[in-house]
Amino acid sequence: MTSGEPTDAELWKDRGNKAFAAKKYAQAKKDYTQSIALQPTCLAYANRAMAELKLDEFSAAESDCTAAIALDPCYVKAYLRRATAAKELGKLLEAAEDYENALRLEPTSKSTLAHRQACMDQVLLQEGLQGYSPRVAIPIHQKPKQKQDSLPSSMPEGPHIPNGTAAHHSSPASRMSSEAPGKGVGQQQAPHASQQDKPETRGNHTLSAEQQQKLHASQQGKAGLRSSSTPPKPFAGMHAGMPCYSLHQSYADHPILVYNPNPC
Repeated sequence: MTSGEPTDAELWKDRGNKAFAAKKYAQAKKDYTQSIALQPTCLAYANRAMAELKLDEFSAAESDCTAAIALDPCYVKAYLRRATAAKELGKLLEAAEDYENALRLEPTSKSTLAHRQACMDQVLLQEGLQGYSPRVAIPIHQKPKQKQDSLPSSMPEGPHIPNGTAAHHSSPASRMSSEAPGKGVGQQQAPHASQQDKPETRGNHTLSAEQQQKLHASQQGKAGLRSSSTPPKPFAGMHAGMPCYSLHQSYADHPILVYNPNPC
């Protein structure tokens, strides 16, 4: 060591920085080597690796970066320079790992992200694998369920089928007899069990249970009187052998159409 040269590691490192800025990479490498000899530091190893990259000494640069990371695992530039050396040596997977380590320390670095992606694409190309595509959120549209309110309020009623017989097989007389209030002369159909508990209404008046019993009794009595009445004469348009219907007065002067099983 001659007179006028640096005497400590920091001064040798500063001298190496000046040589590197002047693009004297070989001289910068020597100055960094003098600094490491006096005091090995993370910055001295990383700076010498940077000079070695400029001199295309990639293996030496990779080793110096590894030494710098051992001294300071959080030094981002050491990972980036070792990734550059590994990529130049054809170690694309190792380079991608170093870029990934750098991204963990600096997640917002777009250039580091681009370098890592480029290395991964080359690795997949060499292995004959298909590159992955970025995740895309696909909206899922569920088909709305049809509500019961959307159905038509009134559905068309089908033909009335009496006693389980098909509508097209029933005769006009049988259809008329099924629509009559009574099944036959002197017979009164009993109300449904569920209707017996409900009060009957006549116009705007509601009948009590006692009045309903009297009403049913009077209807049954009048039905017996109707059974003894003589069949009416046939009206115009009727023919022999056709069932007859007659009008009779009922409760509250309401006419009732009564079926006569005897042909006219």
